Amino acid sequence: MKIHSPNRLQFINKERRHRKIE
Repeated sequence: MKIHSPNRLQFINKERRHRKIE
C-alpha cells in the first residue's frame, strides 16, 4: 500500500474541496 496512491490523492482532494465549501 503506497501513501501516494491515486485513490488516496483523489480522496484527500474531495475532502479538501468539501471543507473549503463549508
